[in-house]
Amino acid sequence: MLRGSHYCFFVFFAHNALLLLGIRSHALGDSNCKQQYGRAGATIVLSPGPISEKLYKALWKFNQINLVDINGVLNGHQFTDRSLLNQNNYSLTIQDLRTTDSGDFTFVSSGEKGQRPTSCTRLKVQEGLTQRPTLNVINITETSEESCEILIKCSSTPDQDVSYRWTVNGVMINGSTLQYPLKPHKGDTNFTCTASNMISAVSESQSFNCQSPPSPPPPGDLNGFLIIAGVACIALISIVGFVIVICRFKKGHAVASDVNEELTVYAEIDDIINTNIMKPCSVYETLENKAPPISPKPQAQTIYDKIQFNRVQQLQNT
Repeated sequence: MLRGSHYCFFVFFAHNALLLLGIRSHALGDSNCKQQYGRAGATIVLSPGPISEKLYKALWKFNQINLVDINGVLNGHQFTDRSLLNQNNYSLTIQDLRTTDSGDFTFVSSGEKGQRPTSCTRLKVQEGLTQRPTLNVINITETSEESCEILIKCSSTPDQDVSYRWTVNGVMINGSTLQYPLKPHKGDTNFTCTASNMISAVSESQSFNCQSPPSPPPPGDLNGFLIIAGVACIALISIVGFVIVICRFKKGHAVASDVNEELTVYAEIDDIINTNIMKPCSVYETLENKAPPISPKPQAQTIYDKIQFNRVQQLQNT
């Protein structure tokens, strides 16, 4: 049991040690890479460094993918038909550079003295700057009667991996945006902006004063503003239309409820009338039905009736 635990501890320790060594060697390998820049569309030559012995093995790799060995170019990668190995000094030539060719190129070799140190070149391919930069006045603020401040921006196309430097009155200032004080009594002030990357640089100069009007927004900014405004208008129209539809729906629903309620009231009244309806009758029939019964009046007795009545009484008495 004890030996098993010692064995597991040893394996764990060895694994971590190898992992740390691998990370350290990878970091050292990255730090040992020399930086080299290339221009898109151009040709570049990558050198493995000085070689003073005969090599038995030589291999160029791009991001750990085999490109060229000592016998010639390997196929099946992005550099096929664009790369060439020099058999004398083992330098690698790459034609028609593309921005996607940026990466780490390593040269692995062995000679009469055994394995040689690995050579690493980190290539960065950039687009060349051909158009002059554009200077745009963002704002001019009057600070006093004798001075103002100008806010100006410099931009270029393309703008990836581009750095900017201003030159004003012999002073160099880094950055694409510059805020600078102006003196009206000194007249116009000349501003020079230089846009550059590692393979090219272009410059543009303009003069400004406190009365210089702000520049119109660049086309890209204007297009973005128009897109945002269009989206906002569409959203506003949609909201207004939705509110109108809801209001009409509620109004129609209320009218329908009132109509249904009115129909219900009339229907109830009609039911009451139908249940209490009477058959038509004449005036005489009404009077006959409504008048109280009349008792017949006793007829007036004549003298003969009285006499006869007395005789009847006499006869009854005898």
